[in-house]
Amino acid sequence: NSVIAINGENFQDVLVENQLIEFIEEINRDYKIVNDLAIRRQKVIDNIVDKENGQADVQGASVFDFDETLIVNTENFVYAVKEGAETIPIPAAKFVEMKDGLEKQGYQFNFDDFIRVREGEPGPLFQKLKNQIEKYGPEAVYILTARQPGAAVAIHQWLKQNGVDLPMINIHGLGVDPDVVITGKDKANWIEQNLIFNGFNDIYFVDDAIDIVNEVQEMFDKYPTG
Repeated sequence: NSVIAINGENFQDVLVENQLIEFIEEINRDYKIVNDLAIRRQKVIDNIVDKENGQADVQGASVFDFDETLIVNTENFVYAVKEGAETIPIPAAKFVEMKDGLEKQGYQFNFDDFIRVREGEPGPLFQKLKNQIEKYGPEAVYILTARQPGAAVAIHQWLKQNGVDLPMINIHGLGVDPDVVITGKDKANWIEQNLIFNGFNDIYFVDDAIDIVNEVQEMFDKYPTG
């Protein structure tokens, strides 16, 4: 038996028609997103070219990772967890080299401890951070870390204890989910969305993890050399 709608159409036909309309609307939404992104990227390219030709101002930014870049020898731990296995505490300094091997064994990682900054001393790029702040001002310097957003308070305090007064609004933690590993693509997306699309055309980025550096460089390679 067929169900007939009030307008006399077969219910199945109405259902198919509605699904088709939803599908077309979804395609249009996706197209708009892709088209808007292409327009924004073209504006960025034009801005970079104009800067190189002396027709636009240089708007620079320096973006630093935190752990093992600005700070070393912390007492923070990542915890590798796996059902039926003993939890493995990993010192922050060892996480990059141990991550891939443990992932292959089925371990997942918990970063809850990184809401705090436990001890630590200035790392290899700490002086560079100070130099960039002195040269360009604190408003042009950012910390982009895999730690939780709430860790900004502890990071800000640690920086002040070591003679650096960086605006807390310039400290960004991407680790919203403490059980998810932040990738270079996450950092690349943040830089593109928050800096490049807002007119920054000369960006310095540094991170201790080569995979993250490479993925950020892939994003930079979409644009002319600035």
